[in-house]
Amino acid sequence: MKIVRGNTLPDYTLLSRHANRLTVDGYLHHEAWMYKPIMGVNILEVSGEEIYEIPPQIVEKIQQTLKGARLIPSKYNIKKKFDDGSLVVINTLTEAVVVLDEKEYDLFLNDGNYSDYTYCEIQMFLLGLLVRENDYEAFRLDIARNRSAYTSSRSVSIFIYPTQDCNAACHYCFNKDEKKLTMTKETADNVVQYITRNVSVNDEVVFRWFGGEPLMASEIIDHITENVSKYYDHKLKFSSIVTTNGYEITDDLIIRAKEKWHAKKFNITIDGYRDEHNKRKGFSEKKIDVYQKLLKDIKKLIDNEIFVIARFNCDKKNLNQYPDILNDLLTFRDSNKFHIYPTTLRRVGNQPLEDYILPLDYAWFYDFAYREMYAYGFYNSIHQILPLRRRGNCTACLMNGILINAEGNLFKCNQHSTADSCKVGDCKTGVIFNQNYLNWIDMSIKEPECKECPYLPLCDGGCKSYRSENKSEVSPCVHEKDTINTILNLVHEWVINDGKILRKV
Repeated sequence: MKIVRGNTLPDYTLLSRHANRLTVDGYLHHEAWMYKPIMGVNILEVSGEEIYEIPPQIVEKIQQTLKGARLIPSKYNIKKKFDDGSLVVINTLTEAVVVLDEKEYDLFLNDGNYSDYTYCEIQMFLLGLLVRENDYEAFRLDIARNRSAYTSSRSVSIFIYPTQDCNAACHYCFNKDEKKLTMTKETADNVVQYITRNVSVNDEVVFRWFGGEPLMASEIIDHITENVSKYYDHKLKFSSIVTTNGYEITDDLIIRAKEKWHAKKFNITIDGYRDEHNKRKGFSEKKIDVYQKLLKDIKKLIDNEIFVIARFNCDKKNLNQYPDILNDLLTFRDSNKFHIYPTTLRRVGNQPLEDYILPLDYAWFYDFAYREMYAYGFYNSIHQILPLRRRGNCTACLMNGILINAEGNLFKCNQHSTADSCKVGDCKTGVIFNQNYLNWIDMSIKEPECKECPYLPLCDGGCKSYRSENKSEVSPCVHEKDTINTILNLVHEWVINDGKILRKV
């Protein structure tokens, strides 16, 4: 058995401690502003080596504990057999990833007819690949989901739209139909008052500046952060994440972002290689090469210790430019302050569907994208593409997360409409526990097929915003549901090629 990744699901039983299983979830070791280690932000690789060698006395104890119990494969196992007789298994609940040989494969499919509980069977049990027949695995998942949603966390996530206007004309923008408003100083004061009424000096606040293009109203960001900090006599711990097209970035703005906003991360988008990016952004000022400006600004941000996440927005028209973009970004490859990832654009309006990479295309798309990332050295471990159990709920589904638009109204999701009919309150009156709010916070799984889905630990029932749209080209499910075959293939390739992923020509 080759254990690619071990069991990361916290288990505080006495036996698990003696067996040296992980009792702390390593992937949660990140600061609040990082939010999603799945995005590649300081991922701590948890290899599971602690359970590679189980002491004989522990083997005996587990054999005694399991005596008379019938073991069955976990409902969260996803597997694929290969021509060489090996089997790759991924468990989405425990995150264990293993490659079994033919003998172990036959044992794995033994359908519960275990008696002596060999060393291999005990390993599979500790990895979560095998479970007791009467274990209710979904219960453990429910505990994790509900603790995340309803916990009294000291971390508070606040999306703020300082403006809903934008200087770009991206054809894929899902906010293009929003009111083109910029927050007034009066509204900004209401925002400050709302925050200071609801946040303790002992809390940790993560401001997420969104829009529109938030940097078009950077003075509003100044006003809010300065006055919030002043209210707490500069003792409040807070940080900022900025999602921007980069056009308004200047040397002065970077200094303000670092010193006043406590900016930790900038999310930027790349829409193609140079001319394609410049054309798609559609800035009114045509003389500026915004692509080259963005590359220079990424360096400046990194030099100022600000993390940069570059998202390459892919469709079938610009996908062939991906290698050229990676080549331009090589200078940032070895920085621990930079991460690039590919994602697919979703259709907005009545644009030609054939131009888009749809869920049915994900298998070949991610096979290509991942291999390019390995070829250019942006990925150097198979762990960087392995699926991760959702540690926390979507910000929209958390009690400690809110969105404030330019009018000072409260909402839950930055992907959803900010029409008055969707709001959950405003900065003057606070949150209203209306049906809109309940729809987001309700953590129950509504869809029958989700309850039995082996991907449930990855998605918690899928994106509520996408599900409400009910469009065939936009799936509420995690993309791993469509790319798992690609991932299983790459795991197998990684193991048999001693840690190498080959580029397809």
